Amino acid sequence: MMKTKGTEAQVLELLLRQGPMTVKEIQRALGLSSSAVRLHLEHLLHKGLLTYEEKRRGVGRPVRVYMLTPKARAAMASPDESLALSLLEEVVESEGPEKARQLLGRVSTRLAREYKRRLHSTHLPRRLQELHELLRQRGVVADIQQQGDTLYIYEYTCPYHDVAQEHRLVCEMEESFLREVLGTPVTLSSCMMDGAHKCVFEISMNSKSQ
Repeated sequence: MMKTKGTEAQVLELLLRQGPMTVKEIQRALGLSSSAVRLHLEHLLHKGLLTYEEKRRGVGRPVRVYMLTPKARAAMASPDESLALSLLEEVVESEGPEKARQLLGRVSTRLAREYKRRLHSTHLPRRLQELHELLRQRGVVADIQQQGDTLYIYEYTCPYHDVAQEHRLVCEMEESFLREVLGTPVTLSSCMMDGAHKCVFEISMNSKSQ
């Protein structure tokens, strides 16, 4: 798990939520001086939690754009991931991917049952807010937003980061889990495993509940 605290933890969470940012953008978001931001960034670079790319934005010299490394994202994942990865690989190798998909489907259903017992509202937006709190307790950094008739779950950390890198079946499991918990269609429209800085799940408020 991530052990960084204080301002450096704020920098990491900001980059989790916003994606790649420059020093000036971080400075404005956190209300810090340029020198303070640069000092924290150097510490995080040294720890291997950040990297950067130099990009040209208009006229002038290229600027550094800072982003999280895979090490940072992995550090925010579940400490039981290595066991989960070993078990999933064993099933894939011995039984094949279809058996692994069936197994993950059963895991998704069991996990969904546990969560549904802790959700009380039948009103979708409020139910989603209750789920948001449960995700937070699970260690998932997430936001909920509504745009028109569509609700969005933005997940900035993956509870199965390393496992999902090896087996995308896990992404299907998370999508299925959310669908079962909320009782309505859920679509994974953007995924960190494809290079996005967050996973985006879309829920139409016009869809009929399952």
